[in-house]
Order: sequence, then structure tokens, then C-alpha cells
Amino acid sequence: MYIPCSWKESFGVECPACGTQRSFFAFISGEILESLILFPALFPLMCSFLLIMLHLINPKRYPAKWIVLFVILTGLLMLGSWIYKIIIHFNSNSLLL
Repeated sequence: MYIPCSWKESFGVECPACGTQRSFFAFISGEILESLILFPALFPLMCSFLLIMLHLINPKRYPAKWIVLFVILTGLLMLGSWIYKIIIHFNSNSLLL
């Protein structure tokens, strides 16, 4: 049902966007907490897309500074959760050695 991540298949570590599909499907299924655990940046990412669409309709009411803010927030959450996943991955693999 999900598209496999070629990054994860190649390197054995999740990419920064891994979990986006699963998180979105959990969100639309009503599993909000599961969605946040899978991909914490989903909500600011969806807000970014919504703000971009609203900005295209009415730029004066929805200024670009809000889009920039949500894009930065999304990027920081993606980077933070990716670093966390890498740390967890390598710590769990080092215990097996």
C-alpha cells in the first residue's frame, strides 16, 4: 500500500521524509497521536500547503511571512526527527555487536 523508500533500501537508514505516507494515512484514519509519532512535521507541512493556496487566492490577507515561518518549522521538525531516528538506529545496532 505504501511506496517504499529508496533511500532506506539503499542506505539502511530512514530519509528525512520517511513516515510521511504512514503519518498521513494515520491522520486521515483519526489516529492523531500515531500520526505525530510517525512524522511530527506533518501538521506544519499541511499548514504550509494550506497557507500557500490561501496566499495564491488572497496575498494581502495571507502574507508570505507565515508561509516562510511554517516552512522553517517544518524543516526543523523534519531535521530533528531524522537526527533522532538516526541516533536510535545506530544505538540499537551497536547493542547487537
